[in-house]
Amino acid sequence: MKFMKNSTNINSLQFIIVMGVSGSGKSSIAEKIADKLGYLFVEADDFHSEESKKWMALGKPLTNEMREPWVISVQQYIKKQLANNVSCVLSYSGLIKSHRDIFRQLQINIQFLFLDGSEDLIKGRLNKRQNHFFNPLLLHSQFIALERPLSNELDIKIIDISGNFEHVYEKCMETLD
Repeated sequence: MKFMKNSTNINSLQFIIVMGVSGSGKSSIAEKIADKLGYLFVEADDFHSEESKKWMALGKPLTNEMREPWVISVQQYIKKQLANNVSCVLSYSGLIKSHRDIFRQLQINIQFLFLDGSEDLIKGRLNKRQNHFFNPLLLHSQFIALERPLSNELDIKIIDISGNFEHVYEKCMETLD
């Protein structure tokens, strides 16, 4: 099913991307949205190569050249799901506009939810997280790499994450409604 570009009618959405730097809460929010809507939850981190995970665990930021094959593999997976009429919610950093554009090549309506918070807020959250390959020392490099949504990226809604989880989730759902 195709739908109108930039539509925010939740009944017509097939593909939602919850994006932000590591520690912004994107995986938890995306998983809850997917559960609520009955969509497939997809974690982009699951598509990182073992080499990339080890690289990040050592505190080394990925280069754009390292990120691009990862983004393409995620996009191809999503493309297959959508071809089978499986609606998806993707948890994905979305740091770089050209990488966001790879998903836009699917030529379907995508709703991006950009979870936006200060580096200090997110650093505090990362320091509490356990059993994740992402080294919290890399957070600053993600903020440097982040190409904040441009005013002409009308498919991206900015969500302030300074509140608690339920508040942020409710704001996301209101944005999709």
